Amino acid sequence: MGQIGEILVAIGAGTYLGMVGGINHVLNHVVMKGLLFLAAGMLAYRLKSQNIEKFKGIGKVMPFTSGCLAIGVLAIMGLPPFNGFISKFLMLYDDIEAGYWYFAALMLLASVISAIYYIRLVRTVFFEKYEGPKVKEGPITTMIPLCILTCLTIFNGLFPETALNLAKSAADYVAVQGKIEVTAIPQISITWPVIIIIPAIGGLLAYFLGKKSPKIAGWTAVIGMSAASIAIVMSNEKYDIYSLSFALLIAGVGVLNLLYSLGYMSHGHAQNRYYMFFMLMIGGLIGVATSNNFFTFFIFWEIMSSWTLYFVIIHEETQDALREGFKYFIFNYIGASLALLGMLILTVNAETFDMKIAASHLANLDLTTISWGIILMTAGFLMKAAVLPFRIDYQMHPATAPTPVSGYISSVLLKSAPFWLIKLLFILGGAAAIGKLGMAGKAPVVMYVMSWIAGLTIVGAASMALIQKGIKRLLIYSTVSQIGYIILGLSLGSTLGLTGGLLHFVNHMFFKNLLFLAAGAIMVQAHAHNLDEAGGLGRKMPYTMTFFMIGAMSLAGIPPFSGFTSKWLVYEAAMEKGQVFLALLSLAGSVLTMAYFIKFLHSAFFGTLPKKFENVKEAPWTMLLPMGILSALCLVLGIMPGLPLNVISKILKLMNITSPEFTLFGIKTPLGAWQVGVILILMLFALVLGIIFFLLGNRKVRYTSTYTCGVSDLEDDDIRAQSENMYESPDNIIKKLHKTLIVPVFGNGEEEQK
Repeated sequence: MGQIGEILVAIGAGTYLGMVGGINHVLNHVVMKGLLFLAAGMLAYRLKSQNIEKFKGIGKVMPFTSGCLAIGVLAIMGLPPFNGFISKFLMLYDDIEAGYWYFAALMLLASVISAIYYIRLVRTVFFEKYEGPKVKEGPITTMIPLCILTCLTIFNGLFPETALNLAKSAADYVAVQGKIEVTAIPQISITWPVIIIIPAIGGLLAYFLGKKSPKIAGWTAVIGMSAASIAIVMSNEKYDIYSLSFALLIAGVGVLNLLYSLGYMSHGHAQNRYYMFFMLMIGGLIGVATSNNFFTFFIFWEIMSSWTLYFVIIHEETQDALREGFKYFIFNYIGASLALLGMLILTVNAETFDMKIAASHLANLDLTTISWGIILMTAGFLMKAAVLPFRIDYQMHPATAPTPVSGYISSVLLKSAPFWLIKLLFILGGAAAIGKLGMAGKAPVVMYVMSWIAGLTIVGAASMALIQKGIKRLLIYSTVSQIGYIILGLSLGSTLGLTGGLLHFVNHMFFKNLLFLAAGAIMVQAHAHNLDEAGGLGRKMPYTMTFFMIGAMSLAGIPPFSGFTSKWLVYEAAMEKGQVFLALLSLAGSVLTMAYFIKFLHSAFFGTLPKKFENVKEAPWTMLLPMGILSALCLVLGIMPGLPLNVISKILKLMNITSPEFTLFGIKTPLGAWQVGVILILMLFALVLGIIFFLLGNRKVRYTSTYTCGVSDLEDDDIRAQSENMYESPDNIIKKLHKTLIVPVFGNGEEEQK
């Protein structure tokens, strides 16, 4: 009934486009609803029940029928690349074009509501435990229609022109009979470049070949993503430097995390499914980076951030994973809906999806139109960036996701938000457009507000990281804090701000991914998920400890590691703009960052080694090699910031912004020149002196028992300091503030404190 209502609204607009969109949705609805009823009917027939509770886990025993049902569900939700997205997009476009923006908003709200029960159906069918009778797939005569309808659902989503031409023919006839003016309809043809086809095919191969061996699935994924990286390099002439650079980072880090997964997932279940959805998610992200068309951009945005991401996040299939993955899916769905509404407002009025042409039209559009479009898109992107966090499970990826996925989301996928904010504001001219709304603090008011949101996020998220015990939850809050630096840099809008924001954009990819992978090594080798469960692991896992320390020093901004230069530029940019308090907030965030990583290092790697860890071994080479490469990058980019700055200068030129002066080892700012090379020489000189004094001194090591005030019946495990003992007073203050300000509105999230 809801779908019929959408069709009636489109046709009721009385426009030619509304007629095309409505008829196209009728055609698509016939296919998807027929698919859903046939698949659900066969499941109900086998289970002798239409009660959804009886469908729990049926996907494990009837995978073909259930898979067809899932594709039908994703299609009717309006998710690409399935057919329902195309016709719903046309109807939304018509609502905006006809001036009925409120109908478009209601349709998107209805989609969010429907997503809640549709995704629960998918969860019930595939990820609950099956306890029903012994059943099997339907006969071949039922599987053939299901297969045909499923193929049509996919084909009309991937290549919508055929169904759209049928809808046009019918609409032309109706227009003649009803004397409706025939108008141009938006060009919504989809191109699928080879750099996206390769990871998609690689993911499918990993799934089907991986049914025989999980190792085959893993290596197929690694090879496929390596091939995609090569294809991106070979396609360098097709894309601007900004898009190309991000696409290379996406694919390169993807190769490392897939290689790491070979060791991390070696004892996991359904590894072929894991690699397939991971690859499809990365493929969608590459599409987001390289799209020069708003329509295709949003298709790839949804592929990247909706169903592929959901299936990867809930891979472990625990109740916690299913619950948190569901909440994250809905939160992303809402953010994407806001971004879509804003995008439609801009593209309808610009009369094009081409980004360059649309950008040239912005100056001629009505100020209110521009403002609403850019503000809605900005809000959607900021939701994706998880700024001003209240509940991490809603706004970030859940801690229950597999660690290679967690690391990839934190380090790469979440960068899609600042990537597009920079593109929208500075490459497409959004900053100049919203500047007409008024200025505040020498910046457009929207960007001024954004900078304060970023500053509060830096300190707020870092404070929450300080009180965490969970290994991954600490890193997740840390990610939100660090993204705040990127958002702050770009929102300042100056040469220094954008340079610092873009440099931190790159640096954060490497050191945050490194930290997650090192944490994952602890979790898989020592089976510790909480800081209080770990301790003394540095003796058993020295390489992992070293890699983690490099990542922690980089994140905290300690020279000569990579995070220092980018953070320093953001500090200076805030001061240059007269935002002294924002600069102080940024500095406070770095102090808190150092504090919670000292806590992590002390709790996980130092202190006495519990007896339960006596047989713990270092991680396998497939896990150590990616960590080693990321560690090397943290050091190289810290010592030679000129390498990334060379690319960043070209990106700034694309934005028509002056690039700062820089060398291989330093950068010149209004406050003077920062030379990492000089600092490195001084540090090496101090290190050599320290080694000399050590060698000349008494190297005899003396071991003593721990002083326990005369108490002799305590085991080593009993006297080990817990993570919560390190900063008791600050912890209590932060917890009280959180309880006072956040819990009354957003809940306490106790289920995630495990």
